[in-house]
Amino acid sequence: MRVEQSAAWGDFVTMQELLHARLSAQLQRDSSLSEADYAVLAVLHRRRKIHTRPHELGTELRWEKSRLHRQLVRMESRKLVSRWEAPELGPRAIEVTVTEKGSAAFGAAIARHTAAVDEIVVSTLSDEDLQTLGEISRKLLRGIDEQGAGEFASEA
Repeated sequence: MRVEQSAAWGDFVTMQELLHARLSAQLQRDSSLSEADYAVLAVLHRRRKIHTRPHELGTELRWEKSRLHRQLVRMESRKLVSRWEAPELGPRAIEVTVTEKGSAAFGAAIARHTAAVDEIVVSTLSDEDLQTLGEISRKLLRGIDEQGAGEFASEA
């Protein structure tokens, strides 16, 4: 790796870490939701409270089965989601949905989280920068997927 490449990589890693830390802290402070809570609620919200199988949720989040299980147990204990057996779907089938409390928590968090992303990212970059960022991100995601990142989805 050349010096310029190493510097670009270091800047990219530092930016990701700081952005992640700042958005995570803001989310926790403003809504008492962790990033993982928010991610699960966002998927369930997009599905319009449709009962969702955990493996579908894990595939969409790209999480391993054990991580998803632990997260759902935590969220269920806080009454953000509910899980129940669905024998009509097969033996040991489980479904998940967001509760009213979870929906309210997500509704309260999304506006502030979106505002923080706008403040930190969108207002800092030009429209052209944002387009380039999107193109680079999609290119990297395609490369990661081609190299086997789908393995997490198959474990969920």
